[in-house]
Amino acid sequence: RRRSMYLIELLKKIFRDKNLGIIIYLILNIFVVVMILSSFFASNKINGILFGIIAYLLSVSIALSPIGEWLLRLQTNCKVIKRVDYLEKLNPLFEEVYNKAKEIDPSISSNIKLYMNDNMEPNAFATGRNTICLTKGLLSYTDDEIKAIFSHEFGHLRNKDTDLLLLITVGNFIIMFFFIVFRLIFRTTGIIASIINRSWGTLIITLFIDTIYVAMFSLWTRLGAVLVLHSSRRSEYEADKFAFDTGYGYYLAEALDKLSLYSGERSKGIFATLMSSHPRTDDRIAKLQELGVEYRRTF
Repeated sequence: RRRSMYLIELLKKIFRDKNLGIIIYLILNIFVVVMILSSFFASNKINGILFGIIAYLLSVSIALSPIGEWLLRLQTNCKVIKRVDYLEKLNPLFEEVYNKAKEIDPSISSNIKLYMNDNMEPNAFATGRNTICLTKGLLSYTDDEIKAIFSHEFGHLRNKDTDLLLLITVGNFIIMFFFIVFRLIFRTTGIIASIINRSWGTLIITLFIDTIYVAMFSLWTRLGAVLVLHSSRRSEYEADKFAFDTGYGYYLAEALDKLSLYSGERSKGIFATLMSSHPRTDDRIAKLQELGVEYRRTF
């Protein structure tokens, strides 16, 4: 029953106007993945399509499971916090925000845990269904600023933004895997054939087709970025609104001003993806001010 309720909530969150770009890209992703996997069943296309759909759904199930979440934490180097002084500082802040978030929306998961990575750039991000991870650099911020950032991340989990990112990531991973495998096989076969036959023409054709293949994949990636990032930026505003609703709007604006001094472009992996999806800091603060936040920067 709990799983069915979760799926219902996820579908409600997905099919909203702000997610139009993600929905389009998700459909395209599923189509491409199914077509790739069904190609292994040349003699029976219907069975191939069914296999592709089942394989994709299985991959999504794994990604949304505790195993998938563990893999995400491994990728982002988010670890269980063990130092007593860190726990004494962070746990009360985390629990305070968690309780307020649950008061606003009781459907928020009761299993959300706090983790930390060693990145010295101050920030935090939500990933999977039950993970909030802060960087070690965020420890230098005030308690109120940390609570405000936590509330923003709870907003992402409440809105299922991280689940949508997972759905996209699964499709992209499958497509990228087959892109790399096919390219490796094609290039290797072409080069070996050109050497055996001593044919410059075969080598040139192989490299030309490979260049086109790479360009097509690059265009696919850029299309995904255009579609997904538009929705992601609107998600940031919604998470900021949730922080405002939980009473941390002023300190979120203050924290955002500090965070703007750091560039997410220096970060790697999924962290860089999350950072690139954020709107301009000034725009986010302006939205908070429109909501009634009285924050003004001290120059």
